Amino acid sequence: MKTFLTAVTASITLFSCNLMATLDTLSTKAETHLGMFNGLKNERFVFQLANGKELKLMKAAVTSITLAPPGKFTIKPRGKKDLKDMKLKSFEAPNFIYDDERGAEQKISIMNISSIEPGLDFSRGAIDESAAKTDPVEKKTTTQIGPTGEQNELPAPADAPIETLLKKGVVNVVCFVKDGDMASIRQSSSAESTARDSKGKVSIIKLKVTDGDDPISAKYSINSYPQFWVYDKRGRLYKKLAERFTENDIDETIKQAMKKM
Repeated sequence: MKTFLTAVTASITLFSCNLMATLDTLSTKAETHLGMFNGLKNERFVFQLANGKELKLMKAAVTSITLAPPGKFTIKPRGKKDLKDMKLKSFEAPNFIYDDERGAEQKISIMNISSIEPGLDFSRGAIDESAAKTDPVEKKTTTQIGPTGEQNELPAPADAPIETLLKKGVVNVVCFVKDGDMASIRQSSSAESTARDSKGKVSIIKLKVTDGDDPISAKYSINSYPQFWVYDKRGRLYKKLAERFTENDIDETIKQAMKKM
């Protein structure tokens, strides 16, 4: 069965930005990237670019990372107890540098780490609005992302009820995200990755909002973002993730919804 992710963008405002003031920096021997560090998984660095693209780089390819601002991460050493909610500051090959629970700076070699997972941290992902110059342009599209990466833009049903957007017979995840918000980019990318791994059993519907006065925000009482509304295979609302949740919470909620009959 082919996997299709459907991103529905309704009533969005496109911004021409100078750039966000708080971005992590990842450097390789050849180039430097700006975005957000999302952990270490399957022997690869996971890094989300500001444009939404996700990089997965081999450990040997990365020379340094600077987190701006530092953030809470769970570091999982090989054969030892997890280091939960450590304040990760940077990576200078081969060591990650972090502050422990007492605030003391520590180093740990990447060779001794099995994985690193982002924690719940509201200090990361903030955008300095004064750094952005806005040039509002109204655009409404639906983007279908196929299994080979092709993209086709179609008119978006801006006023359509959510139920009419759900794909039948699969778990649907409706993502309310804000354009340019790093938490929205990171967490929606995580949901999309879970959908790809599901081999056609999960569909993603992405609704981009601007603020509380946005028609979508007003219609569905969206006062914070990102939010993820998960529907089971019968189209019933299974759970809303609206406040204080992580990528692991999204993944687990989707998996539980897949088990519902």
